[in-house]
Amino acid sequence: MRILILSFYYPPDIGPGSLRAKSLVDALVEEGPSDLKIDVITTMPNRYYSLNISALSHEDNSKVSINRITLPKHKSGMFDQAKAFISFSFAVRKLILKKKWDVVIAT
Repeated sequence: MRILILSFYYPPDIGPGSLRAKSLVDALVEEGPSDLKIDVITTMPNRYYSLNISALSHEDNSKVSINRITLPKHKSGMFDQAKAFISFSFAVRKLILKKKWDVVIAT
């Protein structure tokens, strides 16, 4: 079974969104079938302009693959956030092209 999880925030980014997404992935891995493969598409840590957290752009283990998209710097203003979400959506479209999953979860 293949699951795609789209989450704008994911650890090591901080905040409730990243914690919820990580908890979901952990629960699916623990309770899911033996053939489970989870693909997470998220962003590089970007929650706060002044906080610089490093992360790998791609991580892969036997059950979970994480792809992090680099976004333009923003200061959390309405226009900046709109640009960030648009950048994320275009990058996601490129990553998912011609791939298939059994379940897609967006958070």
